[in-house]
Amino acid sequence: MPREKGPPKKADLLKEVRRLVASGYYLETRHAQHRMRSRGITRMEVYHVLRSGQHEEKRDVFKSEHGSWNYAIRGKTLDKDKELRVIVAITQELGKEAALVVTAINVT
Repeated sequence: MPREKGPPKKADLLKEVRRLVASGYYLETRHAQHRMRSRGITRMEVYHVLRSGQHEEKRDVFKSEHGSWNYAIRGKTLDKDKELRVIVAITQELGKEAALVVTAINVT
């Protein structure tokens, strides 16, 4: 089954995500909150990965039901104890662009 194309991806994704996070323009979905709790992942760990992780472009997926890309960012937690993959979408919330945390996954 071919992958759905969708609109162009964000250029310079990490710069954009880091700008939004530093400005406080990021949110977690209920799904992300549930998954983080069940996987023992804290908000501070997600925050650190978004601020310092690397874009895993091969893991990006276009979600036609939302009309947006889900981007994968992978990195170690501040204490280097865990490696996480955080999935984010860039979305419009209350008229402002925001990084929406879709889920977080323990990689190691």
